[in-house]
Amino acid sequence: FRATAILDTGKMAKEKSRSKEQVTREYTIHLSKRLQKTSFKKCAPKAVKEIRKFAAKVMGTSDVRLDVKLNKAVWSK
Repeated sequence: FRATAILDTGKMAKEKSRSKEQVTREYTIHLSKRLQKTSFKKCAPKAVKEIRKFAAKVMGTSDVRLDVKLNKAVWSK
C-alpha cells in the first residue's frame, strides 16, 4: 500500500517555526492475519483502520492519509 504522512522534520529555528515535509512510502501488509474472524460487512472498515494504525506506527505520526486507489482496492474486495 502507499501511505502519505506529514512529518515534522525541521529543528527549532530563531523564528521558532517548524517545517513540515510530506513523505510517501510503500509497504506490504499481511491483512489476513489482522482481519481473522471478521465478518464480511465489517472487513473493509477494519482493514482501513489497520492500515492507518500500521502506517502511524511505522512512520511515527498520527496524520496518515491513504491513497484513493488503495481505498477503492480495499473496498472492492
